[in-house]
Amino acid sequence: MERGINLKDSYGKFIAPEIAPITGALCERFSERVVMFIGSVLCCIGFILSCFVTRIEHLLVTVGVISGLGAGLSLLPGVLITSRYFKTKRALANGICVSGTACGGLIMPRVIQLLVAEFGLRGTFLLLGGGILQVCISAALLRPTEVHQRIVEIDEKRKKLNGEKKVTTNGEMKEVAVEMNDTKKESGEKNTGLVEFDLGTGDKLAETSAELTETEGKGSKKKFCLQIIDWSLLKSPSFLLCSTTVGLMAMCNPHFLYYMPSYVTEKGIVTKSEAATLVSIGAAIDMFGRIGSGWLADRNFIPLGKMYALCFLVAGTAPLILPFATNMIVLGILCSLFGLAAGFWFLLVPTLLTEYHGVEKISSSYGLARLFQGVMTFCSPLLIGFILNATDSYNAAFFMMSGCLFLASFLVFTVEPWILRHHRRDQS
Repeated sequence: MERGINLKDSYGKFIAPEIAPITGALCERFSERVVMFIGSVLCCIGFILSCFVTRIEHLLVTVGVISGLGAGLSLLPGVLITSRYFKTKRALANGICVSGTACGGLIMPRVIQLLVAEFGLRGTFLLLGGGILQVCISAALLRPTEVHQRIVEIDEKRKKLNGEKKVTTNGEMKEVAVEMNDTKKESGEKNTGLVEFDLGTGDKLAETSAELTETEGKGSKKKFCLQIIDWSLLKSPSFLLCSTTVGLMAMCNPHFLYYMPSYVTEKGIVTKSEAATLVSIGAAIDMFGRIGSGWLADRNFIPLGKMYALCFLVAGTAPLILPFATNMIVLGILCSLFGLAAGFWFLLVPTLLTEYHGVEKISSSYGLARLFQGVMTFCSPLLIGFILNATDSYNAAFFMMSGCLFLASFLVFTVEPWILRHHRRDQS
């Protein structure tokens, strides 16, 4: 019976969410672009160094620690900056953003198998390092949030002045800046200094960002030094509820899809190839679930809290029924249900945190929530391994996963309405 705990994977999955609060603080101080760029470089270095390792302990450092740090620095900025970019259809934008990880989980296992067969393990590490380095290109394309917000403001004022024409080029940006300056001179408003730069060239975009940041004063630097993370969130009932449920979900996701293939092949229900297909089905449905949940959340058909609770309820049915499954069709349905619920959950976490605490606190709130996830992701394989050794069966481990998910659903259904009433009372 295969019950070994993959330490490299556990270390990597522990470190990436564990540094999420620090990543959020670094994004506030240095911008998402810089943090994502550095993270992708660290990931690349970790995989390239893995080409030269000779012992498993070395992989714990190269893949687990170095690449784990890089993943933590490069994954979170995309979610944060997407939440800042969009006011309308924010959930759908986040869903498209986070669907990439599910798409990678669907495609990369097959790609890695082909690479190992063709180039060997060392060559595969080298190629993966080169592929991860391409994230630097995506990081370079991220527009600083200060500049993005000012462009949106200028665009809105341009619409009031000249109808519905939108700002689409740097040349138009310069024209709008001049028009805004003339308007402010006529109305006696203070000049922001934006028109002092030649926005017709891309090289001045960084100067514009620096000027906009400088107008905020020096208080932001002092605030960063004195308080890197907004620990006051730990006093918020809504944040504690979200963090608790995130930790309970981490007890099952993604470990259900890790242990399920070993269980079904040991029982003789399916072959190893069919078990791999089941994992691919779960990853594919996960990807569509992330996009579909964003589309559904933006239309407010179901309150976000109720949708969040239903995710845990649906996901909990898969490990509960799995020990009684006897054929490929039932297993495919269970993997589909779990993948769909996991996709909805992954997207709803930042969406709910934004709704509860505002976009200005998304770095701290989402970072701290990921911290809870990282701790439980690291501890859950150890607990599952202990249960397997103690009971000599997978059934107890799957029932434990199901119990955690049902508990999370119960907490959201019972506590979230009280939290909403508490917020309304505070507002009134």
